[in-house]
Amino acid sequence: MFAVVESYPQLRASENFMSLRADLSDIEEKIAFARQFYNRTVLDYNSRLETFPDTILARNFDFKPAEFFQASDQERRDIRLDFRDPQQAPNPPTTAPREGGS
Repeated sequence: MFAVVESYPQLRASENFMSLRADLSDIEEKIAFARQFYNRTVLDYNSRLETFPDTILARNFDFKPAEFFQASDQERRDIRLDFRDPQQAPNPPTTAPREGGS
């Protein structure tokens, strides 16, 4: 997205675009935080399954260890944003590298 914007200086200076850029960064940070929170919770849960006396209850109720969140390469691909007017003829969207990488 940011590579495309470089070609349009008026868009780069637009308040709406700056707001969109900030919102996208905020969403990316929230997703990263949620992923970290989930994986930390899984780690705590799995540790408790192996700690006495929790291990006794876990065996009696057949609790299984949880899986950590891991995104595949396909799920980590760049996100495509399309800024064209939906009334125009379709063209394939461009892909721009994400800032900060996650």
